[in-house]
Amino acid sequence: MQQPDRAAATGIACSSAQLVDAGTVSAIQERYNHDGFVILRGYASASEVEQLGCHAEGTVRRLAAASERAGHPPSDIRKNLQADNPWLAEQLTSGVHVPLMRTLIGDELEPATAAWFDRPPGSKTGIKPHIDGGGRGSGAVGATIWIALDAADRSNGCLHYSSGSHRMQHPDGIYIDGFDTETNAVPIEVEAGDAAIHSALTVHWSGTNPSRRPRRAVSFFYWGARSHAAFTARMARKKAP
Repeated sequence: MQQPDRAAATGIACSSAQLVDAGTVSAIQERYNHDGFVILRGYASASEVEQLGCHAEGTVRRLAAASERAGHPPSDIRKNLQADNPWLAEQLTSGVHVPLMRTLIGDELEPATAAWFDRPPGSKTGIKPHIDGGGRGSGAVGATIWIALDAADRSNGCLHYSSGSHRMQHPDGIYIDGFDTETNAVPIEVEAGDAAIHSALTVHWSGTNPSRRPRRAVSFFYWGARSHAAFTARMARKKAP
């Protein structure tokens, strides 16, 4: 799933401490609304990256060991880490990024999952084009903040976004077969501590990692509360006799 040469995403210089600045938040919101994503350069300090990685990786190791004992295959993606780590649960519900996510979504938040993404050196698998809001219809409202623990670029399977795809109509599913991964594709080349925020309707994908460098990240995903409540009500009606 390697992409031809194209310009990597520009970003907004913004540490987590700057999220209280109204002008910074306005610039982030403008970029997010236009492109369906925004990159925050230098979002997490080295110590914050270390703390996040320590909590996430320790939790993943415990979950992986339990999965192995149960006979389940290994996985480079682990969701719902908050269920096994109180610190990650606190970050999901009340981390410094939460007010920004509320602003970008335009609603109160329904915290969904804290997740681990690993693309180990030599990995031959990527993730196909998809949207996080798949299966909930075009009215799905949600967003993810994805924080890099390692530098990522095209040589180690970085994330790609399709700019403006949050305004497109997509099939009602998660994965999008035959999606054009060339037009409007933007490689998300980042350093450790950079963050990417994307809409639940923004198409994204990533490649293999033929390099010797790791590519790990932690994400926090949210639904808009009203959108989530409407979806839950629809599912309840469908199940009703």
